[in-house]
Amino acid sequence: MPFSERAIFPSNRRQIVFLLLLVAPLLMALFVFINGYGIWVQDYFFNNVPKEELDAELWVSARVFRLSIFALVAIVAMIVALVIRIVRPRPTLILRADGIVSNLAPRGLIAWDNIKSFDITKYRGSRNLVIGLNDPERFLSDNGLKRGFTFRGNMAMFKTPIVIPGMRVAERLETLVEELRAVQTEAAGRHN
Repeated sequence: MPFSERAIFPSNRRQIVFLLLLVAPLLMALFVFINGYGIWVQDYFFNNVPKEELDAELWVSARVFRLSIFALVAIVAMIVALVIRIVRPRPTLILRADGIVSNLAPRGLIAWDNIKSFDITKYRGSRNLVIGLNDPERFLSDNGLKRGFTFRGNMAMFKTPIVIPGMRVAERLETLVEELRAVQTEAAGRHN
């Protein structure tokens, strides 16, 4: 029986929970922004108080105000990105006859013959799928990722560039690992 392609999508439920967790920092940054805006703008712009004459407390609030602007922009950007991911999900992994395509890399094809192992590891409280490679340098050079910060970090911690966070797959990691091993064995049988 010929192999049919299968896509593995992220968990919308986990992403929605993460989205709800972003509401608290958003509200705090908004509160600081509104309060800081009143103090900073009033003294600096409307009372024409020069920077040199402003007391230290006011400049602390001005710094907090600027930080709150940065926080607001960052949190809103994360919320927009999460909403786009929820509304238009992209598969995290695509299982194909020639290998696994990971959407975490630009040209993310990982050939079955380059895959050494599938493991589940726990790092900082989250479970991850670690795909061990026979030749990680081949994958990095094929994808132009020699300087990629995330992939270099993965190489340092896990000895492989491919680490899929559990949040990025909707199904249980144990079930996924069993399926990946079965598909890899089937692919090896087709090539022999």
